[in-house]
Amino acid sequence: MAKMTIAGIGVSTVESIPVFHYYPGGSSLRVITYSHNYVPFDCDDLFNICIYGKGPDVFEPVNIGLDHILALAKNFHVDIILFEGLDPLESLQREVIDMFRGQGFKLGVRIIGGSTISPLPDLDLLVIDDIHMFSDDPGLIIDTMNLLERIRENSNPWIEVNTYMKRPALSPIAPLIRHTGEKGIPIHIHIADHEGGGPISDLYSKAKNLNPFTYIHNPLYPYLDTYCPFCGAPIAIREDGMLLSLEAPENKCWKCGKPLPLRGKVRKKTPRNLLIVTGTEKWLSIREIKTLNSFFQGTLD
Repeated sequence: MAKMTIAGIGVSTVESIPVFHYYPGGSSLRVITYSHNYVPFDCDDLFNICIYGKGPDVFEPVNIGLDHILALAKNFHVDIILFEGLDPLESLQREVIDMFRGQGFKLGVRIIGGSTISPLPDLDLLVIDDIHMFSDDPGLIIDTMNLLERIRENSNPWIEVNTYMKRPALSPIAPLIRHTGEKGIPIHIHIADHEGGGPISDLYSKAKNLNPFTYIHNPLYPYLDTYCPFCGAPIAIREDGMLLSLEAPENKCWKCGKPLPLRGKVRKKTPRNLLIVTGTEKWLSIREIKTLNSFFQGTLD
């Protein structure tokens, strides 16, 4: 059986990726692929993107059989297998895709914006990280928008975008928010310095005018809930890594009946057993999986 070199593997809620509109309330087996390349930006550990090469939940590179990854995905009944890392597409050879798809699993990748994808593999989910703040290069936002255009030409995965900021300010990321809003793509804004909360609130209110599916991730001032863009009714209520409630019968607003951008199986909330396994925003590491694997088999539905 073929093997893959990885730097980490674990189970998390879909909301912890973060993904809010694809299989909400669901689970993901997250595989951090190993890369010999150095991190291409000055990583100061402000954001989760920095775990791709170090951290307590990432271990030394190991070779793992695809059958082992498949067994973990089956045992935990995950909704999707997500490949992450500096260049996860290197690991998604045709045999890998065919093997997991043949077993009925959805596949996704999390990549750095501006990556060259030609052609895009057959994916169900694509999470894009815009890292312009790490390199101090606003041009990377344009690269991310160009990437979104290329993807739409060749494929149709569900897409969600992350962008990172040291402080809340609309102007540096307004083009990206507007671009994702025009395409119906949710955007997650990660902010390190909340500056008292007022600037974040102001940024959120203005950003929602450009993209109604804007989410802000900050430990003290998060804006993680979904509202109907047509009537303003609350659709989904969340905490970090957890879906508390969701009312969208047939993927429509419960109040006005207008369609909402949701894809896949939609749960009303994150299942309790999944929260026990993952600890919400944290993800279960491979060492913990080895301990709990047999105990939690079949409990995540």
